[in-house]
Amino acid sequence: MTSNRVMKTAEFPNAADGPCVLYKAQCECGSDEDIMDICIEYETDPDEIVITFHCIVGRYFYTYYGAAQYWCNLWKRIKTSCKVLFGGSLEVDGAFIIRGEAQAIDLIGALNEGLKFVKGARP
Repeated sequence: MTSNRVMKTAEFPNAADGPCVLYKAQCECGSDEDIMDICIEYETDPDEIVITFHCIVGRYFYTYYGAAQYWCNLWKRIKTSCKVLFGGSLEVDGAFIIRGEAQAIDLIGALNEGLKFVKGARP
């Protein structure tokens, strides 16, 4: 299944752990940084189907011109670095926007197709 919102990227019917199919979905915002990878796989050891949604969520620092904005951006980076170094973690939020019936139907179609694939290819 390929559409302008969800694209099948790979199929592995004979993977070592069980069959697997991979998809990529584009966020409605249109940014190349907001892409979700969907992995639908059948694991033979616990005998279950696993669906994994993977998004890279980052903290983006926008660069503006001018001395004041440079120092402001530098201070944000220093605060974030200190939080990671001394606090041990950094919390970030990300959103994958599904807007409209067409995109939702494409995503559901990809999930259904992946489930049929791994069910049919399992040993």
